Order: sequence, then structure tokens, then C-alpha cells
Amino acid sequence: MQATEGVILFGQHVIRNTQVFFRSPLSLGLVNLMPIVPGHVLIIPRRPAKRLADLGPAEVADLFQSAVTVSKGLEKYYQAEALTMAVQDGAAAGQTVGTLCCFCCWLLHNNT
Repeated sequence: MQATEGVILFGQHVIRNTQVFFRSPLSLGLVNLMPIVPGHVLIIPRRPAKRLADLGPAEVADLFQSAVTVSKGLEKYYQAEALTMAVQDGAAAGQTVGTLCCFCCWLLHNNT
């Protein structure tokens, strides 16, 4: 992710400010354009990083604390029973954008 003059780049994708619903000092929460369920969101570091190991300790802490904060809101809003959070850490793990992100997805018993 890279921010230049109000433009946010997530890999090769340009992200509009309307897609950003959460901001922390080192992370952003984005609406997923191809969600598994409504409310399936992405948490990304503000600084471009391909792998989790490319982040510094403060960035890792902020990324996961942001995921926890956002997930609590998702769980309450959707009255979810559980959450799935995943990090695709590299291409072999399914990463298609070439940029690190944390997926947050709420679950009910019938949509697991």
C-alpha cells in the first residue's frame, strides 16, 4: 500500500477514500471489492510490504490490533458467532495482489 497525494495503492489497485473505513497510525481498513460475505474486509499496513516479516514490530502490532478492533465491530454489527482472520503471507499462500493484508470475515453457523 502506498499513499500519494490522496491516492492509495494496494498492489496494482487504486483504492478510493470511500473504500477506506478504518484508519490507525500504521494500518488501514478497506472494503473488499470481492467479498466472501457482506462485511468481508481487509486490514493493510500503510507502508507497502509483501510479507509479514517485512514489517517492523510496531507495524505488526498495529496491523493485528487494527484487525481485532475491526473484527469486534463486524461481530457486533452482523451478530456473528465467530470470525475468520487470515494473512496470506506470500504468493504460495494465495496472495494475488503482491501486498500483505489481513482478511477479516464474520461467520454464523450456517455460513461457515
